[in-house]
Amino acid sequence: MSELGLNALQHETLIELLNISVGAAANVLSQMAHSEIKLTVPKLFQISRKEVYSLVQETTEDKIVSINMEVEGVSLVKACCCFRSVTASHWSKPS
Repeated sequence: MSELGLNALQHETLIELLNISVGAAANVLSQMAHSEIKLTVPKLFQISRKEVYSLVQETTEDKIVSINMEVEGVSLVKACCCFRSVTASHWSKPS
């Protein structure tokens, strides 16, 4: 894993943007699931495709659920969030 070459303000700004958006999503998910959602502080780093594959392999699940998103503006941003299949199935059940 390598650093992105950002200054402290740029780094903290990206972390805060992620915190705000994920925090809002966790709040909605918590209300939908009637369950507390706990978040950790996001970590920002750059990894290779090979390292992504290694991280995914660490799960004991045969399948994972991936949510992918592209954001276009000043530049193109691609985001991916992966969940264990069991976790994703649990969240999607009606209460």
